[in-house]
Amino acid sequence: MSRADAYAAFYREGRTRLLVQVYAFCGDTEVAQRALSDAYVAAAHHWRKLAGVRDPDAWMRERAFRATSRAQNQGRKPWYVRAKRTADEHRGLLHVLHALEPADRQLLIVRSLAGVDLSTAAREVGLTDEAAEASLQRSADRLRRAGTDPSPAAVTAALAGLRHDLTAEPVERASRLRREGNRRRHTHMALAGLLSLALVIGAGALTATRLPTPNAPEATAPTPDRPTVTPDRADPAPEPAFDTTELSSVADLRRLGLPRPWRLIETSPDFGVTTPYDACLPAVPSDPHAEHSWVRTFESGTGSRRTVAVHALEVSRSADASDRNYRRLVKTYSGCLADNHQIERYAALRGVGDAGSLITMRYVDRRGIHDQQVAIAQSGTAVITWVIDAPTTGPVVGARLVGLAAASVRRVCAAATGSCGRRPFTAVEQPPPSVDRAKGFLTVVDLPVFAGLTDPWVATGPSTARINPAATDCDRADFAGAGAELIRARSFVVPDAERLPDIFGMTQTVGRFGSVDAANAFLDEVDASVRGCSDRQISLEVNADDPITVARGGGRTYEITLTTSESRTITFRMGLIRVGTQVAQITFTPSERFDVSPDEFDQVVQRAALRATQA
Repeated sequence: MSRADAYAAFYREGRTRLLVQVYAFCGDTEVAQRALSDAYVAAAHHWRKLAGVRDPDAWMRERAFRATSRAQNQGRKPWYVRAKRTADEHRGLLHVLHALEPADRQLLIVRSLAGVDLSTAAREVGLTDEAAEASLQRSADRLRRAGTDPSPAAVTAALAGLRHDLTAEPVERASRLRREGNRRRHTHMALAGLLSLALVIGAGALTATRLPTPNAPEATAPTPDRPTVTPDRADPAPEPAFDTTELSSVADLRRLGLPRPWRLIETSPDFGVTTPYDACLPAVPSDPHAEHSWVRTFESGTGSRRTVAVHALEVSRSADASDRNYRRLVKTYSGCLADNHQIERYAALRGVGDAGSLITMRYVDRRGIHDQQVAIAQSGTAVITWVIDAPTTGPVVGARLVGLAAASVRRVCAAATGSCGRRPFTAVEQPPPSVDRAKGFLTVVDLPVFAGLTDPWVATGPSTARINPAATDCDRADFAGAGAELIRARSFVVPDAERLPDIFGMTQTVGRFGSVDAANAFLDEVDASVRGCSDRQISLEVNADDPITVARGGGRTYEITLTTSESRTITFRMGLIRVGTQVAQITFTPSERFDVSPDEFDQVVQRAALRATQA
């Protein structure tokens, strides 16, 4: 096996296991990724030495744990503190781990998560066996006080569960880490060679001073007809420079095709904007170590119907840092934590710089519903963000925004030493990146928004459900009775709205069947129950029964009304889908004022099918 293949196998075999351990140690997914990458670069640098190490995992842990405490990481708040509505099930555990002394935390992780015996774990941390036992007892006491089961089996299970926080994180290429390690080794070898040469030259100079100096020949002045010519020295190549000329102009925005002309409102100085220019952003710049950050604002139209375009340019220290910043921004917008934001579509951009994404969303405020589109593109060390906010006037055509993003990349790609893109520029629709720790379920960003309802959706955590909370008297869907396993459910409500009826909300139940045939049989059984519910109960009526197309499966949506009195009816919108062997039921109970159209409910059900693929 070649060295490259051996390193790739070493990376594949250990990365996932070690990443969970480093994450448990530092409490931050991004810092854990960076620290473990540093450790793998060091492994490539010292590959021959690592081959003779008895426990390579311990060698990697020592370097990764040390990397998490470097200066550039100490200033970051732990991930579980910065998270707003995610990782609730792990927040308490991460808080307790962070409160432990570093040596206690390291020993607990090595002993419980890595499965190392006590004596070996103690030596790895630098403790005696007696000190290690005392350390574990202190950790158990703190876990107990925090309400966590301190038994070894429970601690191991809890720490192992942290891996779910890392499933959506990007994976570094083993080849890139190996090349970086090789470059580091070659640099060190070259420096060692230069040092050796300097020592030889210095020794020679000392020897030369002890030798007799021969008489030097008499110098002759240069003759007038043979002047001395000093050769011109080539000027060093200038460093790539960034300034506001890399930002787009009013002329570029004509690509969007709006009927009213655009005007430039403001261009910030470098790092002149530190307040987020969009509700989804937690901070500006997004890269805390950015070298440049500009924000330029445009408007089209006037008054409450004006369209606002924000163009942001961030320049990172390296292409790798820029790539992390790009992924961070995509995750930030596709899982927007601001209230009342619905992600309608997500698309990956092809031909636009090194990478690109297009996110189409809606949100509601006191002025009504806004259509918002966000284009994010990376080229080399630069990340470009376009946010187009069009209240009440309809969204910008997506293809036009893709063209604008491509033009912005061409302005900056030379200075950023990145890809300038290539035609054709296309947007390929994909499932939005997973943003919720409740894998396989809808999230609040998937749910509809309503004009006049500014209070936010709130989701409950998924829980085991033997009785299906999404079932109605019409469908009588019984997942457990049909043989489904791993049945879980979650609900979505608007608890802060004072004038909403108590029944308003949405519920989703998910279960897995033993085979596709068993799942299809369950769908057929529920469909038959819905079709016959009017015969069973005269107050129930099925107003719509439509098939729906989803990837790797199928399903149907229904509109059911329940007459409770001569003047009052209750509507249920219900969808039932199958993705592989997994079946999901989504039931929405609207109010008279806040409801969705059948097409809008179909979009919610189709999003549920996409989320099922991320379980």
